[in-house]
Amino acid sequence: MAGYHTVIYELTDYFIEFRVNMSSGLIYRISALPGYTGKFHNNIAIGMPMAEVHDMNLGFEYSDLTEDFSSPLFPGLLLEPDLDDPWPEELPHVKVERIVVFDREYINKVNGSTGLSYMPW
Repeated sequence: MAGYHTVIYELTDYFIEFRVNMSSGLIYRISALPGYTGKFHNNIAIGMPMAEVHDMNLGFEYSDLTEDFSSPLFPGLLLEPDLDDPWPEELPHVKVERIVVFDREYINKVNGSTGLSYMPW
């Protein structure tokens, strides 16, 4: 879900999505979408099974709250699974659907100024 003051731009030919705050004009989230052929860390690709990502020992863990995978080694990076709110027994079978880079400083600033809990997704 996008924030209230967010515009989403999708570059369909490049399989990239940008989320922009309308008030400031700042891009605060960039997502690689299904069809994107690049890789993060020269290893993690769209469509890759999360079990393979887990075997790389990069610290990615699933969050039930945010419904994505994150790692303390890569702040500002999320791996979104191809299943919404997967059951624990489904986690070994999910694949990376999106690779998301977001501006953690911007998110923290928005959270602090509004008193609301705002997630970058």
